Amino acid sequence: AAELRGGGHGIRLHSSKPLDAEHSAQVATAEEGGTTEAAAIELVGLVYAVYVGEVLRGAVLNTPVGQFDAARALGLRTVPMWCFIVLPQAFRIAMPGFINIWMVVLKDTALISLVGLTDLVRMADVAAAVTRQPFLFYLIAGFAYIIFSSVTMIAAHRLEHWVNQGQEYTRGS
Repeated sequence: AAELRGGGHGIRLHSSKPLDAEHSAQVATAEEGGTTEAAAIELVGLVYAVYVGEVLRGAVLNTPVGQFDAARALGLRTVPMWCFIVLPQAFRIAMPGFINIWMVVLKDTALISLVGLTDLVRMADVAAAVTRQPFLFYLIAGFAYIIFSSVTMIAAHRLEHWVNQGQEYTRGS
């Protein structure tokens, strides 16, 4: 069993499978007073942090090598080079991937409900069972997800527009 430390909770994984969002939420158990919900949140956060890191890594690799050379030619040290030259360009390249990961995280919160944390779908499930009106509550939950996704897409569009200021756009044929 592998052991992870994070956020003050000790998390023990009882699986030899690779760490991914579906299995991590199912096999996580809390140790020494932590809650299962905290363990699940930490593990889902860990998994998606790895995805964010890969998106950022890909964006940095797609930053033209000439930008690094130009920064060195200007005499910039490593930290200013990364802060003022490389990361702003990489962020522009990585923006669609970051937005995609956020949308997946928004929809994957239902996985945490497998270990007991109440999410929107679980609340609709309980309300539907109590009132015997499942269509109404599932419809409300669906609209809530549509609203969350729409707000995210509007914010993402504005952020992308801001990040891409000064960039030339090519129009499709």
